[in-house]
Amino acid sequence: MGSQLSKDENDTEVGRKYMMAFSDNSLEINDFIKTNESGSPISVKYSKTFDTTDGTDNSSNSILSWHEEEHSVGEKEAIGSWWTNQCWGCIDGNDNKCVPFTQANTNETHPLSINPDHSTDLFSLYRCYKSDSLEYGPSAAKTLADLADTHFKRREYDKSLEVYSELLQMYEANSCAENEDLFPTVEEIESQKKKVEDVLASITIIENHRKHGQELEESGCYGEAMLSYSTALRYGVSNLGEVHPMMGSIWNDIGCCHWKRGEYNEAVSVLEKALDIHRTSHGVDQPATLNLLGCCYRSKGAYKSAIKSFMRSLNALSSSSESNNFALVGKTLTFLASAYGDLGKLNTSLLIFKDSLSLLETSLGPNHVDVAATLKCKGELYEKCGLYNDAMITYRRTLEIYKLSFGEKSIDVAKTLNSIGEIHRHRNEYDKALASYDAALVIAHDILGDKHHDVAAILHNTGRVYATQGEGERAKALQVFHVVLDIQKETLGKLHPDIGTTLESIGQVYENAGNYETAIHWYEKSLQQRTKILGNNHSTMEALRKKIRLLKTESCLQQFGCEGCNGYSW
Repeated sequence: MGSQLSKDENDTEVGRKYMMAFSDNSLEINDFIKTNESGSPISVKYSKTFDTTDGTDNSSNSILSWHEEEHSVGEKEAIGSWWTNQCWGCIDGNDNKCVPFTQANTNETHPLSINPDHSTDLFSLYRCYKSDSLEYGPSAAKTLADLADTHFKRREYDKSLEVYSELLQMYEANSCAENEDLFPTVEEIESQKKKVEDVLASITIIENHRKHGQELEESGCYGEAMLSYSTALRYGVSNLGEVHPMMGSIWNDIGCCHWKRGEYNEAVSVLEKALDIHRTSHGVDQPATLNLLGCCYRSKGAYKSAIKSFMRSLNALSSSSESNNFALVGKTLTFLASAYGDLGKLNTSLLIFKDSLSLLETSLGPNHVDVAATLKCKGELYEKCGLYNDAMITYRRTLEIYKLSFGEKSIDVAKTLNSIGEIHRHRNEYDKALASYDAALVIAHDILGDKHHDVAAILHNTGRVYATQGEGERAKALQVFHVVLDIQKETLGKLHPDIGTTLESIGQVYENAGNYETAIHWYEKSLQQRTKILGNNHSTMEALRKKIRLLKTESCLQQFGCEGCNGYSW
């Protein structure tokens, strides 16, 4: 389990937030205090660094700066999502007074700032509007129109519609419908209100297509999900434009679908497009998209690129409206820890896992599902390193949390039972392994049906146990693997790394039976499949090529007794 949180120089227990910068071989982490004794927001930073080349912790705590803000969190949230943890006039964190929020100090700060033709102090305007201190008159009408227009430009459409509606009510209450000298006129307000309503209607249609696509994706129907996302994209571009933030969200959905289908190059390209749109709209990177991009790089075997993506995500979090989203920071740290584990940097990975768990347990509670997800990733690291006792302890704690959260039957419970079965298999405890797989299969079948890639994954592990047994069980293994292959081709398409893994497992059955020629055939099919997806330099490629060379040598010895044969002539 994660460690307790550290304390600052005043011995105040705090929720920790990690922001990292990718620079040379060092990882720089800043921790922030959330509130002071009176509950006011504070930014108190201290740094913690450690060398990522060997994972050595060289941490040191030092207060860098602090700043207590004047404005309430509720006011800032109400004024819009672009309002960050510090008011615009106090970006350096050293001023105790807030500079008025005006056109002059917003145009350079945010690409969706106040219209240059307006000189309205939006923050004061908002306070005035909410306190009902605006009395009817041309100045009040112009003020409300400016507020509605500014909300629209910031894509805060519900707020914009609310203000336009109240402005029309103001006109109606004062019998101004026939007054042609008003600015803006009733016709102009109604036209703008209709424009906002049309945008909201378009967003509803787009969101319905996205929701349908996400449901299909969740059920493993990736091809159908992609069609639904494509429909949302076409409608969105036609009605909202190519660079509207929603287009970035749809491209993110499409990229995720490509990733799950094993189409990693396509996924990377699409996710970069999503990031470009978000930067154009908001001026910063989108952390969630960067995390998904990092996962794609991990799947490709490009682990250093994955680490850079996760670092960028943490940096983006430090400067975005999600800077206090400890859950997202914790998840990103989990991804980062796993990527360092892929590189074989066990110490560094475990250090980051420890910090991730501390953050998640403190901010969400020790039995939250995000804590369980991080524990499962940590268990996978232990399993990869052959630390099976540690992996088993971690997986059992994961299972306990998932059962508390979802009950005895959920797909997360099934996946964790599958992982526990894998540890039993590694320990050659085959009866226990099969019992865990069977329990996982019962749950997965009930939730997902027979034709789902998660069901195929559990079946595949069952087949691996059979493959280690005698001749009768090996026949059963081949039968299971061919069922798995059919499910994978139907749900994942003809090209996917999981299919390559199953092809290799079929080859392993024949190798165990001493049928080397047939084993070589299946290994080479696996190699071809993986090469098409992952390229020649993926970490799994050389291991498989080596296995084929050695087996060709064994086959030559078996058939001809050619001790000098090295297999290269085949």
